[in-house]
Amino acid sequence: MQWNAIKSWTLLNPKPDIFLLGNAPGVTSIANELGLYHIPNVDFKNHNSISEIAKWLDRVINNTILVYKY
Repeated sequence: MQWNAIKSWTLLNPKPDIFLLGNAPGVTSIANELGLYHIPNVDFKNHNSISEIAKWLDRVINNTILVYKY
């Protein structure tokens, strides 16, 4: 987990909606620490799962840009 990079995203203005996906070590704690959204139990081998999450995020967030690290 790249804590410094994620922390820097929280400093952007306007503050973005940041969603962390999966259960890798540290994901839950950084999401809690920085007040981020966390979507656990993502099957990264199933590209349809990621695509469905992206479609859902597109409907619920106000931002027009979605960036993710795969």
